[in-house]
Amino acid sequence: TKGEFDIIKTHPYYTKYALKKIKGFEDITKWASNHHEKLNGTGYPEKIIPQSSEEQIIGCLDIFQALTEDRPYRKGFKQDSAFKIMDEMAEKKEISKDIVDDIRKE
Repeated sequence: TKGEFDIIKTHPYYTKYALKKIKGFEDITKWASNHHEKLNGTGYPEKIIPQSSEEQIIGCLDIFQALTEDRPYRKGFKQDSAFKIMDEMAEKKEISKDIVDDIRKE
């Protein structure tokens, strides 16, 4: 439901809240808490454009993992289907095509 998805979308906030307490983790805190932000500003929770390649890489890897693993509400996609979805996201300027292509190579 929308309400359940709204709750799920709070995890980047709690990631930031927890990690910012650890000295020396400033960069890691930023990368981890911005992993759902999109290059076109449509992500969450803050609708900011991720600035670093680390944020963008973590975001793309998170999407790939989410698409390919089984979830309670659906079976995981095969890699080719996941990459098709990610290619479509890259066309919409949500994620980096270069990073998607790099993940595909591995």
